[in-house]
Amino acid sequence: MSDNRIQIIYEGIKRKINEYDALKADMDKFLVDIDKRLSEKQAQFSQEQHNHKKLSSEIESINGGLRKDLTSLSQERLALQRKIDDSITKLESLQSMVSSMLQEKNRLLQLKEEANAEFERLSVSLERRKEALNSSEDAYEERMMGFLGDAVKMELFSGLRLEPVGENRLQFIFFNLDPNDFDRKFSIIVNVEGVNYSVEETLPSLSSDFVDKALLELNQDQQLASFLRKVENQFKLLISSQD
Repeated sequence: MSDNRIQIIYEGIKRKINEYDALKADMDKFLVDIDKRLSEKQAQFSQEQHNHKKLSSEIESINGGLRKDLTSLSQERLALQRKIDDSITKLESLQSMVSSMLQEKNRLLQLKEEANAEFERLSVSLERRKEALNSSEDAYEERMMGFLGDAVKMELFSGLRLEPVGENRLQFIFFNLDPNDFDRKFSIIVNVEGVNYSVEETLPSLSSDFVDKALLELNQDQQLASFLRKVENQFKLLISSQD
């Protein structure tokens, strides 16, 4: 083998080693970036969880005040009931004061009806508040934990980023899908308010038939990771059709 041939082989090996070192450096940088983004997401979730607990505490405090008011009203109602009953007994025994005492009886009966109506109204209001609070707390915690867990796993393995874009709207941004432009972004905005999820926007636009079908399956099985994989594959098909 000639010296020139050996030199060419040596240079090729050296170039591959340099490429491997550069690739390893890029991978180390990528892992550091992943750790940073995961820490940021965890910090963001902790803050949101703190805010939610604070709001729940404030609502519970308000409900505590309502319960206290309701108890006080109940005691006043019982006291008023006893007073009314006593007054009615006296009215029936005082024949000489029928006219004036009947007026007092009617007034007290009116107070009794008003007190009963107010008691019932506050009871219904308190029950509705309690039901709404329990429902919103359970739904929020379950949905956010599911979104966070699935989103973090997708971020680690598929180049996905999750960004809140409103109180109840989340944007999922995909990277590294287009082999001709790895920086090209593909995104979908999901509204998590209410019982069912809804899709507000996809960039670039995906077909309404696909979005409706994927969204129906998401609302049925509640599997966010599966939904995002379907969206990612649809974006890849869109890229292939453009080549």
